[in-house]
Amino acid sequence: VRERLPLFVVDVQGTLPKFPTHGGFSGPRGLSEDQLPAWGPGVNVGGQVYLVRSTRVSFGVGATYVFSRGSKSPEAEEGQSVGVGPVVVTKYRGLMPQVSINFGHRLGWSYISGGLGQSTLTINRDDAPEEVGAATRTINYGGGARWFMKDHLAFSIDLRFFAMNPVEAGIGAYGNPRKTMMIFSTGVSFQ
Repeated sequence: VRERLPLFVVDVQGTLPKFPTHGGFSGPRGLSEDQLPAWGPGVNVGGQVYLVRSTRVSFGVGATYVFSRGSKSPEAEEGQSVGVGPVVVTKYRGLMPQVSINFGHRLGWSYISGGLGQSTLTINRDDAPEEVGAATRTINYGGGARWFMKDHLAFSIDLRFFAMNPVEAGIGAYGNPRKTMMIFSTGVSFQ
C-alpha cells in the first residue's frame, strides 16, 4: 500500500562543495588559482514540512543551513621540506529557504526544490587579516531522494547549485564575482 509522505522530514548530511578557484577569486587576494582549495567538506542541516500530501505528488516548504570549509597548504618544491606561501582557507555558509515538489510515497521519494536565501563565501590566507565577508542573495536549486530503511530513518542524497550574486569589495571583504557553486550532500533523514 502506497502511503502519503510524512508531515515533515529532517536531514543531516555531509557535503562536498566545489569551491571557486578562478582568477576573479584568487587575484584580488594576491593568490594564484592553484593556491585555493578546490574542495572542502561540510555539513547540511535542514527540514521540510509537507503541506499538500498525496500518494504520488506532494508539495513542501522548508529551509537548509549549509556550512563547509576547505584549506590548502603550500606544496613543497623538490628538495624542500615545507612549501613556501600562505595556508589558504575557503569557507561557505548559507541559509536557504526552499519549496519542493516530491514524487513518491512514505518509504521513498525523489524531489526537486529551489529557493532564495543568503550566503557568504570567504577566502582567507594565514598571513593576512581575516576576511569578514558579506552575505549575498543566493538562488539555490537542485534535487535528491530519500529511501527509508526503517520507519523513521532514511538514506538521503542531494545535488544542489547555489547561484550567488556578486559582492562588492569593502571594509573587511575583497568582493566576489557572480558564481554558481555545486554542492553534493549525502546523509540521513528522519521522519
